[in-house]
Amino acid sequence: MSTHGRVGIPTDRDGTTVLKINSDGSLDVKTRLQTLLGIAPVRSLVGLAATQIVASNSSRSSLDVFNNSVNIVYLGFDNTVTILDGIPLLPYTGIGWDGYLGELWGISTVANTDIRVMEMNDGD
Repeated sequence: MSTHGRVGIPTDRDGTTVLKINSDGSLDVKTRLQTLLGIAPVRSLVGLAATQIVASNSSRSSLDVFNNSVNIVYLGFDNTVTILDGIPLLPYTGIGWDGYLGELWGISTVANTDIRVMEMNDGD
């Protein structure tokens, strides 16, 4: 990966932009891993009530979550997660787990908070 010479925007080997800031301020991320594996992140909207982001998956090898918004998302491992006890995922940051097979839930103080989830299964 290199960066665009004039403004420092990361680009892939073929010159395509890896990070793109959209007009609404959201961030699109293109990863080489996605291109190689044909696996795209799944968009999920988290709101004012606890929302299941991913279900349990006994074949999962890793799980990555990216907060693609200006809002904080609070993560938890069941439907009792709240903004007071969840793991805060700050705007435009991500978190990942290797070997976690259970559910993941999220909640935000703003409706329709955009997050992206990439779930890798054994054999991917």
